[in-house]
Amino acid sequence: MIRLFVLSLACTLFMAPHAAFADEPKPAESKPAAEDEKNATDQKNAAELKNAERKKRTDWAEIKLSGSYPEHQQMPGLFGELVEGLSTCMDRLHQAARDKSIKGVILHIDGLEIGWARLNELQSAIAEVKAAGKPVWARMNDGGNKDYLLAASCDRILMPESGTLMLTGLRAEVIFYKNLFEMFDVKADMLRVGAFKSAAEPYTRSEMSPEFRKEMEEILDDYYATMVSQIAAARKLPEEKVKAIIDEGLLSTARAKELGLIDDVAYHDQLSDLIANGDKSVDVRIRDDYRRKKPSAELDLFSLMELLSGGSSQTSSTKPRIAVLRLEGAIVSGNSPMSLFSEASISSDKIVPLIESLGKDENVKAIILRVDSPGGSALASDLIWRALEATNKPVVASMGD
Repeated sequence: MIRLFVLSLACTLFMAPHAAFADEPKPAESKPAAEDEKNATDQKNAAELKNAERKKRTDWAEIKLSGSYPEHQQMPGLFGELVEGLSTCMDRLHQAARDKSIKGVILHIDGLEIGWARLNELQSAIAEVKAAGKPVWARMNDGGNKDYLLAASCDRILMPESGTLMLTGLRAEVIFYKNLFEMFDVKADMLRVGAFKSAAEPYTRSEMSPEFRKEMEEILDDYYATMVSQIAAARKLPEEKVKAIIDEGLLSTARAKELGLIDDVAYHDQLSDLIANGDKSVDVRIRDDYRRKKPSAELDLFSLMELLSGGSSQTSSTKPRIAVLRLEGAIVSGNSPMSLFSEASISSDKIVPLIESLGKDENVKAIILRVDSPGGSALASDLIWRALEATNKPVVASMGD
């Protein structure tokens, strides 16, 4: 028995030496449930804080409005840049209205050279941005009648301290050439049909006829009434006060603010602070020239030909679509080739075949005719009208300036 016990003990010692002499491993420590909940809460709070910081960033789009805005993008001069067209500018405003990352829009208005129709369309685009729940601010260094009328459509108007607002009313000028022609023994031979058909007067008279004067005065009175009513409605001022302001004429920035025509005396570098409105945790980012297409440094042959032809060719899509036909310039008979140095024109020989092709295209369900023209050839107009009628498709005319 003693030998058996010794043998058993020896086996135990030699077979499990580590169990007998090594340190026993410590059991895994279990964390209390309260500590796990605390860690989960901390992680949740950190995620919420990160999301909150992300939400405090606000992006605004800045779009510069300047120049004449022709119906479509125009080719540059020898040393100039591509001129942005009205449709391109309108697209940028529409995109700002739909862009969820954009929280507001700043319009930098700088010397608009547009007519009343283009002004009205830009005002409509601004209204669309506002309807999307996004504030629209206008900033100007100086401003004339059209500049201010567009700015008045915005929620807030800003000008620098040294700026000038020139609400000078409306006027019309006509240059008469009859006396000049007589110096060279030249006489303009033109046929006038109707008392108010005054297109030939600058060449056949030395002053306005009573009918021409009445015509111009009524047009100016109508525009003036529109101008007064728009300013009064936008700035919540009586119309009589607006008329008195216009009679005052040249206004400093301080005077314009005193009269309630602008909201803030501010510079461009102060925009971010004004948007943040004192909240230092807000990260304001202003996207300059929002969605403006920057032309390449080189104008390739295909781009040049597209510009010369007035735009791109028709697509080969088989989906139902509405064709937009943009007609810009004087209406002329025959073929009027376009060059780098000529103005846009509406040539019957070019437009009629294009309309006929739209009529034959089964995918074109309607035609929008965008017209920006002072008029011109009665023959060419008749040919274009007949081609449109022959399409047997709905035609909607949209008139520009």
